[in-house]
Amino acid sequence: MSVAVESSAPHRHRVLLAVAAAIVTVVAVALVLVFSRGGLSGTPVGALRGFMTAINEPNVADMKRYSCPAMLGDIDQWAEGEYRDWWYRWDVVEERVQGGLATLTIDFTMAVQGEVTEFVRDVTMSLESGGWRVCDTMTTFL
Repeated sequence: MSVAVESSAPHRHRVLLAVAAAIVTVVAVALVLVFSRGGLSGTPVGALRGFMTAINEPNVADMKRYSCPAMLGDIDQWAEGEYRDWWYRWDVVEERVQGGLATLTIDFTMAVQGEVTEFVRDVTMSLESGGWRVCDTMTTFL
């Protein structure tokens, strides 16, 4: 007695495609969650925007969330300072991204106690777990 065996190659192919699609979906969702977790940004400009908003409020906890670990001491010193009577505006002039590092050249205008200063500075950014972070000292901004 002979038994006919049908090839299951087409079925296996469909299963592999379904598994691959599921993996791509899971990875995409994970990336979205990683970059949106804690309000951190998937772009250097977005992270700098979050950091600058935190300075403006002022919200020291958010400033620290958008900062590299080496910058945390500077933020504590800034928070103890007298930077309450001031305003600023900034624009990104140039964005250079190379792997997990970025440099944003910003045109920065600020006024502290009525004295207006304008300057162009480079801000160093690093892609850390959770998103981009500012990795400069507070003196870059003050």
